[in-house]
Amino acid sequence: MSYDLENINTLFAEIAECMHRNPARAMRLLGKAKEKVQQALERATSAAHKPGDENANAAPLYYLQDSRGYVGNCPMWSAKGGNGYTTRLDQAQRYTFDDAMRQHRSRPSDVPWPCDRIDGLRRPTVDTQDMGGVNAQVAALSAQQCQEGN
Repeated sequence: MSYDLENINTLFAEIAECMHRNPARAMRLLGKAKEKVQQALERATSAAHKPGDENANAAPLYYLQDSRGYVGNCPMWSAKGGNGYTTRLDQAQRYTFDDAMRQHRSRPSDVPWPCDRIDGLRRPTVDTQDMGGVNAQVAALSAQQCQEGN
């Protein structure tokens, strides 16, 4: 949520800065800010437990962070099925409190974090390993440009 608020505050600062110089741009930025606020509210609402939700009374679950290192700015989480570590939450194992604490006591560098808290910090990113090579992309663009006659 704090990441969302930082982005929204930045947009509002830009709007205020260009209100007199470029009203059309300010209006576009205002529309963008409105979208960001709506997205932040939707994420906050979906992260909150709703009454009647079948998981509302479920015991909280935890991710285990390997605090010995990071990949870029991303923490490493214990992967599902004991398959090492991952930066992807969809591939991370979720533990009960007792299981998470048992692992933490056996290896203090494995730090339990509530899934609710961490899931609220999630944001979409792109893994460069999934994109393919830059040289192949540049070649594909060149081929496309030749086909279009540019």
